[in-house]
Amino acid sequence: MRDDDRSVLPLAGAEGLAYTPYSPLANGILAGRYSRGEQPVKGTRASTSPRAPGLLANPAVISQVREFDQLATERKVSSAGLALAWVTHHPLLTAPIIGISNTSQWEGVHEALQIDWTTELAERVNEIFPAN
Repeated sequence: MRDDDRSVLPLAGAEGLAYTPYSPLANGILAGRYSRGEQPVKGTRASTSPRAPGLLANPAVISQVREFDQLATERKVSSAGLALAWVTHHPLLTAPIIGISNTSQWEGVHEALQIDWTTELAERVNEIFPAN
């Protein structure tokens, strides 16, 4: 999930550049859509992504996503809202690129903007999804 942390972000930081992440919800995986074993519906981003099938078939990744979903529940926000807040508060990331096609997707964006992002919360997310 954090491939850019290992590959792109060190280069961008060394050059004094910011980075705009594409698909900050990992093709819906961080939106809580697949944490219970659901499979992507044909035509969705996750169904056409070359990476999503491997991630969704990996029990370790699904375990991490379930833990992330639980953290979102504890914070009384959606998984999508927590994921967007996470990338919004990363010091080397500019605005995430999102595609909103319905009201519920806007709710995740709105939640992300309202989350009180703390060091503790950042540490909890980083424990779930370590950078290395």
